[in-house]
Amino acid sequence: MEKIRAFIAIELDEAMRRHMAEAQERLRRAGRLPVRWARPDSAHVTLKFLGEVEPEAVSRIAGAVAQAAGAAKPFHVGFGAIGAFPSPRSARIMWLGLTGETAALSDLRDAVESFVTPLGFPAEARPFTPHVTLARLQDGARPVDLEAIRAGAEIPRESVSQKITDVVLFRSDLSRGGPVYTPLCRFPLTG
Repeated sequence: MEKIRAFIAIELDEAMRRHMAEAQERLRRAGRLPVRWARPDSAHVTLKFLGEVEPEAVSRIAGAVAQAAGAAKPFHVGFGAIGAFPSPRSARIMWLGLTGETAALSDLRDAVESFVTPLGFPAEARPFTPHVTLARLQDGARPVDLEAIRAGAEIPRESVSQKITDVVLFRSDLSRGGPVYTPLCRFPLTG
């Protein structure tokens, strides 16, 4: 059987997706950018990217994620400021940061990491930055100065938040129109 490209994430609800789309639109209007915009309809917060996995490994991964989710309680997150990787002055990826109970989100991410690492998925070396991707620079484009773009974009600051009640194991299929994410399993936060 063919391998499955997979990741573990939390999904965003409709209000959060609308806010994300509005932030993207304001960035678009602030300047012509050589980017590929993320689709708000598939917005999520990645907790662990797994990469290519054997189909028979999905049940073991699901068991590990169920354990991590079962130890966590529901929590709330909202959107904060726009940021960039690797830095605002040399942006290749633009993102919308998260606010609210980010310590609970980080704890959930750490729990997911600790339960899937023994299954052969290396621990992430970079620190966790809770965010939702807004855009990625197109191949070959020079990094952009997000600070200059932000100065011309009035990003909405209204209060929008979401109660996080589950974790999702996703399949990711790459296509010309962008990746297609399919939920494989949902795991409620029941701690």
